[in-house]
Amino acid sequence: MTAADRHVRPSAVAGAFYPREPGALRAEVDGLLADARARGLELASVPRALVVPHAGYVYSGPVAASAYATVADAAAGIRRVVLLGPAHRVPLRGMAVPSVALLLTPLGAVEVADDARARLVMLGLAIVDDDAHALEHSFEVQLPFLQRVFPGVPVLPVAVGAAAASDVERAIDALWDDGTLVVVSTDLSHYDTYESARRHDAQTADAILRRDGDLLTGTDACGVHALRGLLRAALARDLAVRALDLRSSGDTAGPRDQVVGYGAFVIVESSSLDADDRQALLGCAIEPVGAVLRGEVPRLPELGLLPPRLRCPGAAFTTLEREGALLGCIGTLRAEEPLGQAVARHSLSAAFADPRLPPITVADFEAMSVKVSVLSPMVPVAAGSHAELAAALVPGVDGLLVEAPPGGATFLPSVWTSLPGPEDFLAALWRKAGWQVGHWPRGLRAHRYRAAEVHQSGPRSLGRGARSA
Repeated sequence: MTAADRHVRPSAVAGAFYPREPGALRAEVDGLLADARARGLELASVPRALVVPHAGYVYSGPVAASAYATVADAAAGIRRVVLLGPAHRVPLRGMAVPSVALLLTPLGAVEVADDARARLVMLGLAIVDDDAHALEHSFEVQLPFLQRVFPGVPVLPVAVGAAAASDVERAIDALWDDGTLVVVSTDLSHYDTYESARRHDAQTADAILRRDGDLLTGTDACGVHALRGLLRAALARDLAVRALDLRSSGDTAGPRDQVVGYGAFVIVESSSLDADDRQALLGCAIEPVGAVLRGEVPRLPELGLLPPRLRCPGAAFTTLEREGALLGCIGTLRAEEPLGQAVARHSLSAAFADPRLPPITVADFEAMSVKVSVLSPMVPVAAGSHAELAAALVPGVDGLLVEAPPGGATFLPSVWTSLPGPEDFLAALWRKAGWQVGHWPRGLRAHRYRAAEVHQSGPRSLGRGARSA
Protein backbone atom coordinates (compact mmCIF):
# COMPACT_ATOMS: atom_id res chain seq x y z
CA MET A 1 0.00 0.00 0.00
CA THR A 2 1.42 3.36 -1.01
CA ALA A 3 1.21 6.55 1.05
CA ALA A 4 -1.40 7.84 -1.39
CA ASP A 5 -3.49 4.68 -0.88
CA ARG A 6 -3.60 5.31 2.85
CA HIS A 7 -5.36 8.61 2.22
CA VAL A 8 -8.24 6.98 0.34
CA ARG A 9 -11.04 4.69 1.48
CA PRO A 10 -11.97 2.59 -1.59
CA SER A 11 -15.45 1.33 -2.26
CA ALA A 12 -16.16 -1.90 -0.39
CA VAL A 13 -19.69 -2.80 -1.54
CA ALA A 14 -19.96 -1.51 -5.13
CA GLY A 15 -21.38 -4.32 -7.25
CA ALA A 16 -23.13 -5.79 -4.21
CA PHE A 17 -25.25 -3.10 -2.56
CA TYR A 18 -25.37 -0.87 -5.64
CA PRO A 19 -24.11 -0.93 -9.27
CA ARG A 20 -20.37 -0.90 -9.90
CA GLU A 21 -20.59 0.76 -13.31
CA PRO A 22 -20.76 4.60 -12.97
CA GLY A 23 -23.42 5.15 -15.59
CA ALA A 24 -25.69 2.48 -14.15
CA LEU A 25 -25.21 3.81 -10.62
CA ARG A 26 -25.92 7.38 -11.67
CA ALA A 27 -29.07 6.31 -13.52
CA GLU A 28 -30.32 4.25 -10.59
CA VAL A 29 -29.85 6.99 -8.00
CA ASP A 30 -31.38 9.64 -10.25
CA GLY A 31 -34.32 7.36 -10.99
CA LEU A 32 -34.95 6.68 -7.31
CA LEU A 33 -34.88 10.42 -6.56
CA ALA A 34 -37.21 11.19 -9.48
CA ASP A 35 -39.69 8.56 -8.30
CA ALA A 36 -39.60 10.02 -4.78
CA ARG A 37 -40.22 13.55 -6.06
CA ALA A 38 -43.14 12.27 -8.14
CA ARG A 39 -44.81 11.12 -4.93
CA GLY A 40 -45.11 14.78 -3.87
CA LEU A 41 -43.05 14.65 -0.68
CA GLU A 42 -43.17 18.36 0.12
CA LEU A 43 -42.29 19.95 3.45
CA ALA A 44 -43.01 23.36 4.93
CA SER A 45 -39.36 23.88 5.84
CA VAL A 46 -35.94 22.58 4.82
CA PRO A 47 -34.90 19.48 6.83
CA ARG A 48 -32.08 19.86 9.33
CA ALA A 49 -31.42 16.11 9.50
CA LEU A 50 -32.39 12.83 7.83
CA VAL A 51 -32.83 9.26 9.03
CA VAL A 52 -32.33 6.82 6.15
CA PRO A 53 -31.86 3.04 5.65
CA HIS A 54 -28.73 1.41 4.31
CA ALA A 55 -29.52 -1.91 2.64
CA GLY A 56 -28.93 -2.71 -1.01
CA TYR A 57 -30.64 -0.23 -3.29
CA VAL A 58 -33.06 -2.83 -4.65
CA TYR A 59 -34.39 -3.23 -1.10
CA SER A 60 -34.09 0.13 0.66
CA GLY A 61 -33.20 2.57 -2.13
CA PRO A 62 -36.77 3.83 -2.70
CA VAL A 63 -37.15 4.53 1.03
CA ALA A 64 -33.83 6.36 1.34
CA ALA A 65 -34.65 8.41 -1.76
CA SER A 66 -37.80 9.64 -0.01
CA ALA A 67 -35.63 11.55 2.45
CA TYR A 68 -32.94 12.72 0.04
CA ALA A 69 -35.55 14.12 -2.37
CA THR A 70 -36.78 16.54 0.32
CA VAL A 71 -33.38 18.24 0.63
CA ALA A 72 -32.44 18.40 -3.05
CA ASP A 73 -33.73 21.95 -3.46
CA ALA A 74 -31.66 23.10 -0.48
CA ALA A 75 -28.34 21.89 -1.87
CA ALA A 76 -26.95 25.42 -2.23
CA GLY A 77 -27.23 25.99 1.53
CA ILE A 78 -25.42 22.84 2.63
CA ARG A 79 -21.64 23.06 3.04
CA ARG A 80 -21.03 19.73 4.81
CA VAL A 81 -22.78 16.51 5.81
CA VAL A 82 -22.22 14.66 9.09
CA LEU A 83 -23.09 11.01 8.52
CA LEU A 84 -23.58 8.78 11.58
CA GLY A 85 -24.20 5.06 11.53
CA PRO A 86 -23.45 1.75 13.22
CA ALA A 87 -20.24 -0.27 13.03
CA HIS A 88 -21.45 -3.63 11.74
CA ARG A 89 -18.04 -5.22 11.15
CA VAL A 90 -15.93 -4.44 14.23
CA PRO A 91 -16.68 -3.99 17.94
CA LEU A 92 -16.54 -0.34 18.88
CA ARG A 93 -17.03 1.62 22.07
CA GLY A 94 -17.77 5.29 21.58
CA MET A 95 -17.35 6.92 18.16
CA ALA A 96 -14.72 6.68 15.45
CA VAL A 97 -13.81 8.74 12.40
CA PRO A 98 -11.52 7.65 9.53
CA SER A 99 -8.06 9.07 8.88
CA VAL A 100 -8.47 9.20 5.10
CA ALA A 101 -8.94 12.33 3.02
CA LEU A 102 -11.21 10.82 0.35
CA LEU A 103 -14.05 8.29 0.18
CA LEU A 104 -14.39 6.58 -3.19
CA THR A 105 -17.48 5.36 -5.04
CA PRO A 106 -17.93 4.58 -8.73
CA LEU A 107 -19.15 8.19 -9.10
CA GLY A 108 -15.81 9.59 -7.90
CA ALA A 109 -14.27 10.84 -4.68
CA VAL A 110 -16.00 12.45 -1.72
CA GLU A 111 -13.86 14.75 0.40
CA VAL A 112 -13.81 14.04 4.13
CA ALA A 113 -14.74 17.13 6.20
CA ASP A 114 -11.41 17.53 7.97
CA ASP A 115 -12.50 20.50 10.12
CA ALA A 116 -15.40 18.51 11.56
CA ARG A 117 -13.19 15.47 12.14
CA ALA A 118 -10.57 17.54 13.94
CA ARG A 119 -13.19 19.14 16.17
CA LEU A 120 -14.65 15.81 17.34
CA VAL A 121 -11.20 14.40 18.05
CA MET A 122 -10.08 17.58 19.84
CA LEU A 123 -13.19 17.45 22.05
CA GLY A 124 -12.49 13.83 22.91
CA LEU A 125 -15.78 12.72 21.36
CA ALA A 126 -14.29 10.43 18.69
CA ILE A 127 -11.14 8.48 17.98
CA VAL A 128 -9.48 7.88 14.61
CA ASP A 129 -10.05 4.25 13.63
CA ASP A 130 -9.97 3.15 9.99
CA ASP A 131 -10.95 -0.43 10.82
CA ALA A 132 -14.44 0.72 11.81
CA HIS A 133 -14.88 2.27 8.37
CA ALA A 134 -12.98 0.01 5.97
CA LEU A 135 -15.84 -2.39 5.18
CA GLU A 136 -18.79 -0.48 6.66
CA HIS A 137 -21.70 -0.35 4.22
CA SER A 138 -23.99 1.86 6.35
CA PHE A 139 -21.95 4.89 5.27
CA GLU A 140 -20.96 3.83 1.79
CA VAL A 141 -24.48 3.28 0.45
CA GLN A 142 -25.34 6.88 1.36
CA LEU A 143 -22.45 8.39 -0.59
CA PRO A 144 -23.88 8.06 -4.13
CA PHE A 145 -27.09 9.78 -2.98
CA LEU A 146 -25.03 12.55 -1.41
CA GLN A 147 -22.90 12.87 -4.54
CA ARG A 148 -25.99 13.37 -6.70
CA VAL A 149 -27.85 15.68 -4.31
CA PHE A 150 -24.86 17.61 -2.86
CA PRO A 151 -22.05 17.38 -5.45
CA GLY A 152 -18.71 18.49 -4.05
CA VAL A 153 -19.90 18.80 -0.43
CA PRO A 154 -17.51 17.29 2.17
CA VAL A 155 -18.81 14.45 4.34
CA LEU A 156 -17.69 13.26 7.76
CA PRO A 157 -18.63 9.62 8.45
CA VAL A 158 -18.86 8.87 12.18
CA ALA A 159 -19.09 5.24 13.26
CA VAL A 160 -21.17 5.07 16.44
CA GLY A 161 -20.60 2.01 18.60
CA ALA A 162 -21.73 1.50 22.19
CA ALA A 163 -21.96 5.20 22.99
CA ALA A 164 -24.13 7.12 25.43
CA ALA A 165 -26.89 9.14 23.78
CA SER A 166 -25.60 12.22 25.61
CA ASP A 167 -22.16 11.80 24.01
CA VAL A 168 -23.66 11.39 20.53
CA GLU A 169 -25.79 14.47 21.18
CA ARG A 170 -22.66 16.43 22.14
CA ALA A 171 -20.94 15.34 18.94
CA ILE A 172 -23.92 16.41 16.85
CA ASP A 173 -24.23 19.74 18.66
CA ALA A 174 -20.51 20.42 18.15
CA LEU A 175 -21.01 20.33 14.36
CA TRP A 176 -24.69 21.12 13.75
CA ASP A 177 -24.81 24.64 12.37
CA ASP A 178 -27.05 26.09 9.65
CA GLY A 179 -24.82 24.79 6.87
CA THR A 180 -24.57 21.24 8.19
CA LEU A 181 -26.96 18.40 7.34
CA VAL A 182 -26.94 15.51 9.82
CA VAL A 183 -27.74 12.07 8.39
CA VAL A 184 -28.30 8.99 10.55
CA SER A 185 -28.02 5.69 8.67
CA THR A 186 -30.05 2.87 10.21
CA ASP A 187 -32.34 0.02 9.26
CA LEU A 188 -35.20 -0.92 11.58
CA SER A 189 -36.38 -4.43 12.53
CA HIS A 190 -34.40 -7.43 11.29
CA TYR A 191 -35.77 -10.81 10.17
CA ASP A 192 -39.29 -10.61 11.57
CA THR A 193 -42.14 -11.95 9.48
CA TYR A 194 -43.78 -9.34 7.28
CA GLU A 195 -46.76 -8.65 9.56
CA SER A 196 -44.68 -8.78 12.72
CA ALA A 197 -42.24 -6.29 11.20
CA ARG A 198 -45.06 -3.93 10.28
CA ARG A 199 -46.23 -3.83 13.90
CA HIS A 200 -42.68 -3.64 15.26
CA ASP A 201 -41.61 -0.83 12.93
CA ALA A 202 -44.80 1.13 13.58
CA GLN A 203 -43.96 1.15 17.30
CA THR A 204 -40.40 2.20 16.52
CA ALA A 205 -41.62 4.97 14.22
CA ASP A 206 -43.93 6.25 16.95
CA ALA A 207 -40.99 6.51 19.38
CA ILE A 208 -38.93 8.31 16.73
CA LEU A 209 -41.75 10.75 16.03
CA ARG A 210 -42.05 11.40 19.75
CA ARG A 211 -38.25 11.98 19.87
CA ASP A 212 -38.05 9.40 22.68
CA GLY A 213 -34.88 7.47 22.02
CA ASP A 214 -35.01 5.89 25.48
CA LEU A 215 -37.77 3.62 24.14
CA LEU A 216 -35.50 2.17 21.43
CA THR A 217 -33.16 -0.83 21.59
CA GLY A 218 -30.85 -2.54 19.15
CA THR A 219 -33.67 -4.86 18.07
CA ASP A 220 -35.63 -1.81 16.88
CA ALA A 221 -32.81 -0.19 14.85
CA CYS A 222 -29.25 -1.35 14.15
CA GLY A 223 -28.14 2.29 14.32
CA VAL A 224 -29.88 2.80 17.65
CA HIS A 225 -26.97 4.61 19.35
CA ALA A 226 -26.68 7.21 16.60
CA LEU A 227 -30.46 7.51 16.43
CA ARG A 228 -30.84 8.09 20.16
CA GLY A 229 -28.29 10.89 20.03
CA LEU A 230 -30.02 12.58 17.12
CA LEU A 231 -33.44 12.38 18.79
CA ARG A 232 -31.99 13.79 22.00
CA ALA A 233 -30.43 16.69 20.05
CA ALA A 234 -33.71 17.31 18.19
CA LEU A 235 -35.65 17.39 21.46
CA ALA A 236 -33.19 19.83 23.02
CA ARG A 237 -33.55 22.15 20.02
CA ASP A 238 -37.34 21.67 19.86
CA LEU A 239 -37.08 20.30 16.34
CA ALA A 240 -39.84 18.04 15.05
CA VAL A 241 -39.65 14.66 13.33
CA ARG A 242 -41.66 13.84 10.20
CA ALA A 243 -42.14 10.33 8.79
CA LEU A 244 -41.84 10.10 5.02
CA ASP A 245 -41.80 6.37 4.32
CA LEU A 246 -42.08 3.15 6.34
CA ARG A 247 -41.70 -0.14 4.48
CA SER A 248 -39.77 -3.38 4.56
CA SER A 249 -37.91 -5.58 2.13
CA GLY A 250 -41.18 -7.47 1.78
CA ASP A 251 -42.66 -4.37 0.14
CA THR A 252 -39.77 -3.74 -2.23
CA ALA A 253 -37.89 -6.77 -3.52
CA GLY A 254 -37.67 -9.55 -0.95
CA PRO A 255 -39.71 -12.49 0.39
CA ARG A 256 -42.06 -11.99 3.33
CA ASP A 257 -41.06 -14.80 5.67
CA GLN A 258 -38.09 -12.78 6.99
CA VAL A 259 -37.89 -9.06 6.26
CA VAL A 260 -35.83 -6.02 7.23
CA GLY A 261 -37.64 -2.79 8.07
CA TYR A 262 -36.78 0.58 6.56
CA GLY A 263 -37.88 4.07 7.55
CA ALA A 264 -37.24 7.53 6.14
CA PHE A 265 -37.63 10.44 8.54
CA VAL A 266 -36.72 14.13 8.47
CA ILE A 267 -35.94 16.55 11.30
CA VAL A 268 -37.48 19.98 10.68
CA GLU A 269 -38.23 23.20 12.54
CA SER A 270 -41.01 22.46 14.99
CA SER A 271 -43.22 25.27 13.66
CA SER A 272 -43.64 23.49 10.31
CA LEU A 273 -46.96 21.67 9.88
CA ASP A 274 -48.23 19.18 7.33
CA ALA A 275 -51.83 18.87 6.09
CA ASP A 276 -52.87 16.37 8.77
CA ASP A 277 -51.36 18.57 11.50
CA ARG A 278 -53.24 21.61 10.25
CA GLN A 279 -56.59 19.89 10.08
CA ALA A 280 -56.16 18.36 13.53
CA LEU A 281 -55.04 21.71 15.04
CA LEU A 282 -58.21 23.40 13.85
CA GLY A 283 -60.25 20.64 15.44
CA CYS A 284 -58.35 21.12 18.71
CA ALA A 285 -59.06 24.85 18.58
CA ILE A 286 -62.73 24.77 17.57
CA GLU A 287 -64.36 21.68 19.05
CA PRO A 288 -63.88 22.49 22.78
CA VAL A 289 -65.31 25.99 22.25
CA GLY A 290 -68.31 24.58 20.43
CA ALA A 291 -68.87 22.09 23.24
CA VAL A 292 -69.11 24.89 25.83
CA LEU A 293 -71.63 26.80 23.73
CA ARG A 294 -73.74 23.63 23.37
CA GLY A 295 -73.81 23.30 27.15
CA GLU A 296 -71.42 20.34 27.20
CA VAL A 297 -68.30 19.76 29.27
CA PRO A 298 -65.29 20.48 27.04
CA ARG A 299 -62.65 17.78 26.82
CA LEU A 300 -59.03 18.06 25.86
CA PRO A 301 -58.17 15.99 22.78
CA GLU A 302 -56.91 12.46 23.46
CA LEU A 303 -53.20 12.26 22.74
CA GLY A 304 -53.48 8.86 21.10
CA LEU A 305 -55.84 10.25 18.46
CA LEU A 306 -53.61 13.17 17.50
CA PRO A 307 -50.90 13.24 14.82
CA PRO A 308 -47.42 12.74 16.33
CA ARG A 309 -46.45 16.42 15.92
CA LEU A 310 -49.41 17.46 18.09
CA ARG A 311 -48.45 15.02 20.83
CA CYS A 312 -45.08 16.72 21.30
CA PRO A 313 -44.70 19.81 23.51
CA GLY A 314 -45.41 22.99 21.60
CA ALA A 315 -45.89 26.73 22.06
CA ALA A 316 -48.86 28.36 20.34
CA PHE A 317 -51.42 31.17 20.35
CA THR A 318 -55.07 31.03 19.36
CA THR A 319 -56.60 34.23 17.95
CA LEU A 320 -60.36 34.59 17.47
CA GLU A 321 -61.85 37.45 15.41
CA ARG A 322 -65.22 38.42 13.96
CA GLU A 323 -65.31 40.76 10.97
CA GLY A 324 -61.85 42.01 11.88
CA ALA A 325 -62.69 42.68 15.54
CA LEU A 326 -60.73 40.75 18.16
CA LEU A 327 -62.77 38.28 20.20
CA GLY A 328 -59.83 36.84 22.15
CA CYS A 329 -56.16 35.91 21.91
CA ILE A 330 -54.40 33.63 24.39
CA GLY A 331 -51.29 31.48 24.21
CA THR A 332 -47.86 30.63 25.56
CA LEU A 333 -44.43 31.49 24.21
CA ARG A 334 -42.67 28.33 25.36
CA ALA A 335 -43.56 24.67 25.01
CA GLU A 336 -45.14 23.45 28.24
CA GLU A 337 -47.56 20.66 27.23
CA PRO A 338 -48.52 18.63 24.14
CA LEU A 339 -49.30 21.02 21.30
CA GLY A 340 -52.82 19.72 20.59
CA GLN A 341 -53.88 20.01 24.22
CA ALA A 342 -52.21 23.40 24.58
CA VAL A 343 -54.17 24.74 21.60
CA ALA A 344 -57.43 23.44 23.08
CA ARG A 345 -56.73 25.20 26.40
CA HIS A 346 -55.71 28.44 24.69
CA SER A 347 -58.83 28.41 22.53
CA LEU A 348 -61.11 28.00 25.54
CA SER A 349 -59.33 30.84 27.30
CA ALA A 350 -59.43 33.07 24.22
CA ALA A 351 -63.16 32.43 23.81
CA PHE A 352 -64.28 32.72 27.41
CA ALA A 353 -61.49 34.06 29.64
CA ASP A 354 -59.57 36.79 27.81
CA PRO A 355 -59.63 39.50 30.52
CA ARG A 356 -59.80 42.27 27.91
CA LEU A 357 -63.00 41.05 26.24
CA PRO A 358 -66.40 39.51 27.00
CA PRO A 359 -67.00 35.80 26.40
CA ILE A 360 -68.01 34.92 22.86
CA THR A 361 -71.59 34.11 21.89
CA VAL A 362 -73.13 31.49 19.61
CA ALA A 363 -73.38 34.15 16.91
CA ASP A 364 -69.68 34.94 17.36
CA PHE A 365 -68.78 31.26 17.08
CA GLU A 366 -70.71 30.74 13.88
CA ALA A 367 -69.11 33.75 12.17
CA MET A 368 -65.66 33.97 13.74
CA SER A 369 -62.30 33.34 12.12
CA VAL A 370 -59.82 31.14 13.99
CA LYS A 371 -56.06 31.44 13.70
CA VAL A 372 -53.61 29.11 15.43
CA SER A 373 -49.99 30.26 15.46
CA VAL A 374 -47.46 27.54 16.28
CA LEU A 375 -44.23 29.10 17.47
CA SER A 376 -40.64 28.10 16.84
CA PRO A 377 -38.11 28.09 19.70
CA MET A 378 -36.94 31.46 21.00
CA VAL A 379 -33.66 32.83 19.61
CA PRO A 380 -31.83 35.53 21.62
CA VAL A 381 -31.19 38.80 19.80
CA ALA A 382 -27.92 40.54 20.59
CA ALA A 383 -28.92 44.21 20.58
CA GLY A 384 -28.18 47.18 22.78
CA SER A 385 -30.32 49.83 21.10
CA HIS A 386 -33.50 50.32 19.10
CA ALA A 387 -31.50 50.64 15.90
CA GLU A 388 -29.66 47.34 16.47
CA LEU A 389 -32.89 45.56 17.40
CA ALA A 390 -34.73 46.92 14.36
CA ALA A 391 -31.87 45.86 12.09
CA ALA A 392 -31.94 42.29 13.50
CA LEU A 393 -35.63 41.71 12.70
CA VAL A 394 -37.08 40.31 9.49
CA PRO A 395 -40.33 42.26 8.91
CA GLY A 396 -43.32 40.06 8.26
CA VAL A 397 -41.50 36.97 9.55
CA ASP A 398 -40.15 37.47 13.09
CA GLY A 399 -42.19 37.64 16.24
CA LEU A 400 -40.51 39.44 19.11
CA LEU A 401 -40.46 39.07 22.90
CA VAL A 402 -38.88 41.84 24.97
CA GLU A 403 -38.40 41.51 28.73
CA ALA A 404 -36.97 43.78 31.38
CA PRO A 405 -37.75 43.69 35.12
CA PRO A 406 -40.50 43.73 36.09
CA GLY A 407 -42.35 43.08 32.81
CA GLY A 408 -42.29 42.77 29.06
CA ALA A 409 -44.43 42.19 25.99
CA THR A 410 -44.56 40.24 22.73
CA PHE A 411 -45.92 40.68 19.22
CA LEU A 412 -46.66 37.70 17.00
CA PRO A 413 -45.36 37.83 13.42
CA SER A 414 -48.90 38.60 12.20
CA VAL A 415 -48.68 42.05 13.82
CA TRP A 416 -46.45 43.14 10.93
CA THR A 417 -49.55 43.32 8.70
CA SER A 418 -50.72 46.38 10.62
CA LEU A 419 -47.27 47.71 11.62
CA PRO A 420 -45.04 46.99 8.60
CA GLY A 421 -42.16 49.28 9.58
CA PRO A 422 -39.64 48.10 12.22
CA GLU A 423 -39.69 51.43 14.05
CA ASP A 424 -43.49 51.47 14.28
CA PHE A 425 -43.47 47.79 15.27
CA LEU A 426 -41.04 48.45 18.11
CA ALA A 427 -42.77 51.63 19.25
CA ALA A 428 -46.09 49.80 19.56
CA LEU A 429 -44.43 46.91 21.39
CA TRP A 430 -42.80 49.36 23.81
CA ARG A 431 -46.19 50.92 24.51
CA LYS A 432 -47.69 47.46 25.07
CA ALA A 433 -44.97 46.77 27.65
CA GLY A 434 -45.72 50.08 29.36
CA TRP A 435 -42.33 51.59 28.51
CA GLN A 436 -41.57 55.04 27.17
CA VAL A 437 -40.98 54.86 23.43
CA GLY A 438 -37.29 55.34 22.70
CA HIS A 439 -36.19 54.34 26.21
CA TRP A 440 -33.96 51.26 26.49
CA PRO A 441 -34.83 49.61 29.82
CA ARG A 442 -31.98 48.36 32.00
CA GLY A 443 -31.43 44.62 31.62
CA LEU A 444 -33.60 44.32 28.51
CA ARG A 445 -33.53 40.91 26.83
CA ALA A 446 -34.96 40.32 23.37
CA HIS A 447 -35.89 37.03 21.71
CA ARG A 448 -37.23 36.52 18.21
CA TYR A 449 -39.28 33.59 16.98
CA ARG A 450 -41.30 32.54 13.98
CA ALA A 451 -44.72 31.02 13.52
CA ALA A 452 -46.58 28.59 11.30
CA GLU A 453 -50.20 29.72 11.07
CA VAL A 454 -53.40 27.79 10.42
CA HIS A 455 -56.60 29.68 9.58
CA GLN A 456 -60.29 28.91 9.29
CA SER A 457 -63.09 31.41 8.75
CA GLY A 458 -66.83 31.07 9.36
CA PRO A 459 -69.61 30.52 8.75
CA ARG A 460 -69.84 27.29 10.69
CA SER A 461 -72.69 25.45 12.36
CA LEU A 462 -72.64 25.02 16.11
CA GLY A 463 -74.89 22.00 15.71
CA ARG A 464 -72.27 20.16 13.67
CA GLY A 465 -69.66 20.80 16.33
CA ALA A 466 -67.47 22.80 13.95
CA ARG A 467 -65.62 19.66 12.94
CA SER A 468 -65.09 20.60 9.33
CA ALA A 469 -61.63 21.98 8.53
